[in-house]
Order: sequence, then C-alpha cells, then structure tokens
Amino acid sequence: MKKILFSYSREKILAVIITTILWSFFVVQAGDITKEVIAPIEFKFASNNMIVQNVSPENVDVELTGKNADFDLLGSSGIRAVIDTSGLNEGPNRIQITPDDIQTPNAFSVSGVTPKFIRFDLEPQQNGK
Repeated sequence: MKKILFSYSREKILAVIITTILWSFFVVQAGDITKEVIAPIEFKFASNNMIVQNVSPENVDVELTGKNADFDLLGSSGIRAVIDTSGLNEGPNRIQITPDDIQTPNAFSVSGVTPKFIRFDLEPQQNGK
C-alpha cells in the first residue's frame, strides 16, 4: 500500500498543481462580472405624422452583469435603449430611462443606466420627408 501511495510522487504532485491551476481558471471565468457598454437610443410607437429630433444624448452608458464568456460573444448591436413615444405630446420631452427600457440578450441583467434622463423633440413630419 505504501508503495502505491509514494510511487510516481513527482507526477502526482505535478498533476495536482495542474488541476488546481485549471480549476482556478475556470472558477474565475464562471463568475459574474460587470461591464459598461454604450447603447444607442431608439424610439418606437412614434405617430406616423411625428418625427423625433434633437435627441440629447444620442447614446446611454449601460452597466451590464453577466458571465465573461457571454461578454465575449456580445456584438455591438446586442444592446439598445428603446423609448416608447406613444402618448407623448408634440414639442420638447424629457423622459427617464430605466433598466426596463434597455434591451439585452437574456444572458445579461442591467445594473444601471447613465444618464437617467434624455431630452428630445417630437415634431410634425413635413410633407415630402
């Protein structure tokens, strides 16, 4: 029994070291991380005779939480802020952006959005545009 335990001890120690390094690498990779990405602002449900102008800012910073491997697969078009303009009046508007306004792949959760508010104008569409 003693011979079995202590034979090839150098190889056994090396195997334990390699296993520990690999295990540590995969555990770190599997944990959730948080990153900030820039998302464009899009508008939906705008009336056919209204257009959105003078959007400020044009993008928002979105803080996402997810797995590191999922961030590697995230494309630039995967995140966006979608603002519902139905029910808004013509003229200047100020809307609060919430995490619910951010569209992301299912692998992510939204931790924060900056800035909290955007400004834009709803204007009547001119004929011929």
